[in-house]
Amino acid sequence: MKTLGHPQNKFPSFHIAGTNGKGSTSHMLASILQAEGYKVGLYTSPHLLDFRERIRINGELISKKEVIDFIEQYQNQISNIELSFFELTVGMAFSAFEKAQVDIAIIEVGMGGRLDSTNVITPMVSVITNIDLDHMEFLGNTRAAIAIEKAGIFKKNIPVVIGQKDKETEKVFLRKAKEVGTEIIWTENNNFPIYEMDLLGDYQIENQRTALTVLQSQNKFKCSDNSIKKGLKNVSKFTGILGRWQIINDSPFIVIDSAHNPHGMSSSMKQWRNILANKSRGFMILGAVREKNLNSFWDNIPKKCILYFTKPSIQRGLPAHELYLAAKENNFSGTACDSFSEAFQKVKTQLKINDALYIGGSTFLVADVLKMRKKF
Repeated sequence: MKTLGHPQNKFPSFHIAGTNGKGSTSHMLASILQAEGYKVGLYTSPHLLDFRERIRINGELISKKEVIDFIEQYQNQISNIELSFFELTVGMAFSAFEKAQVDIAIIEVGMGGRLDSTNVITPMVSVITNIDLDHMEFLGNTRAAIAIEKAGIFKKNIPVVIGQKDKETEKVFLRKAKEVGTEIIWTENNNFPIYEMDLLGDYQIENQRTALTVLQSQNKFKCSDNSIKKGLKNVSKFTGILGRWQIINDSPFIVIDSAHNPHGMSSSMKQWRNILANKSRGFMILGAVREKNLNSFWDNIPKKCILYFTKPSIQRGLPAHELYLAAKENNFSGTACDSFSEAFQKVKTQLKINDALYIGGSTFLVADVLKMRKKF
């Protein structure tokens, strides 16, 4: 940041952390603020199809030229400081937001909070959507331990919005708030109308309440009810968000979803069961990455579904055969496939008009789907 002239201090921001929902909440906030007429920077991760998805201004990807120019200008410093990929990307984002003179930036935490690269900002509001078991090799093995890492974004006199309240993490947040000298605003204490959204997952209602609480907790960026309605109804259009309970076909029903940990899968599978209640058969194509704890993964999968396993096309992808063996240990049967394309072709030959297909288990598998969507 010193090398870049401290761009993180040149624009107001909201800082969004949490196990699940931080991406959706960030995009909702950006969309509402854009609908009100503000110029909004949005930093999120990971990307699905294009690296530049991580850095948007009013929903538009930064240009390829901006990426190239930034790297060329700072390549010596990048080597000397030995930046990680994520640190470099955060610097690029903050520099782009300063250059574009955004009115406000919505900054999503990459992982955890305390040691995350984005934690160099001093936002107007800090947010933690919820806490669950994910990235345990880095953040800790209990929800309380993970909450400590997330609470690392708390700062003196900066209000903190907590999206989900529970006994195990509440005391962690209260202790940290007292320690740094700030107040906590619990989303559950607010009553908002439920606005229509183009993000279709049932779990998005909770994220909507969190986003509205964030807006309510500050006075600088006021948004009319019309802007809230318009923004929430056009999150995909205004921000380009992909892969959150995204329905890509109606008959047969096909949905892709980026839920990839126990809490996220539990929420998605509730909705999936509701879909299956009115369908003849349910198919699932599942993938995972190596570091995921799969023990509780299977608790959420409906037993009657016909399962196919594949490896997301990234280095960290869990081989399909290993996912197949994990399924077998949990009394599930299925078919292992070498690629998503193979898995989809096998399902496609069986799918009838009143069947349903869920594709997920990993953000990176969702990316594989989007890459070949035109072939559907």
